[in-house]
Amino acid sequence: MQGYHQEFPECGWERNKGYPTTEHYDALMQHGPTIVHRMTFNGAVFYIDWEDIQVSTFDPDSPFEVVRNQGEAEITGIEIDVLARPMPGLDLSFVASWQEAEYASDIPGSDPDTPFALDGDPIPNVPDYQIGATGQYTWNAFGEVEAFVRGEYSYIDDRIILPNNPAADVPLDSFSLVNARIGLQTDRWVLALYGKNLTDEEDSAYDGINSSQDPRAIITARPRTIGLQAQYRFGAD
Repeated sequence: MQGYHQEFPECGWERNKGYPTTEHYDALMQHGPTIVHRMTFNGAVFYIDWEDIQVSTFDPDSPFEVVRNQGEAEITGIEIDVLARPMPGLDLSFVASWQEAEYASDIPGSDPDTPFALDGDPIPNVPDYQIGATGQYTWNAFGEVEAFVRGEYSYIDDRIILPNNPAADVPLDSFSLVNARIGLQTDRWVLALYGKNLTDEEDSAYDGINSSQDPRAIITARPRTIGLQAQYRFGAD
């Protein structure tokens, strides 16, 4: 707080460490919010000790998958998110996470001689890193109509689909997506031009189906898409 006081002496933070107080509200009314008021930070460190983890394996005596509670897993991670409004109309956000998700024991498979996963194998479809960022600037265009421009960025690290099965596994490469929107809006309607996957990322595999019948099936992001959105909200004011 002493550091904030040196940068923003008008707020009186050197003696006002238990706000909100009347003095602090008066300073906000007179001088407006500072960058400190316009920023929010959240963070978490977590550890999960997972017992009887659910695993889908193929039943050799039938054409169906069987979900069993068997084995253990450990997940350690860090998550952060930051929201900021450095100036009126400009909203920024940033989120990031890291996690290490591994099996903590051998996981039996359909074949008694071949475990589904070994102790220390990564859990399928869990990336080590994920990052997301957005920025939107909104301003008055005319009358009650606002104009806005928005950009979005996301990154997902590489993953595996099947542990302990190099022949059937299809590693999912890391990828980034860039989206954007620009348009006009009021309380009742929105008219916007948007673009998704603007870089036309081809190796954008979101998820692996991880099916015993079709282990190589994946879900991908749609290719570059440009469109126009028109929306109207019906109802009473």
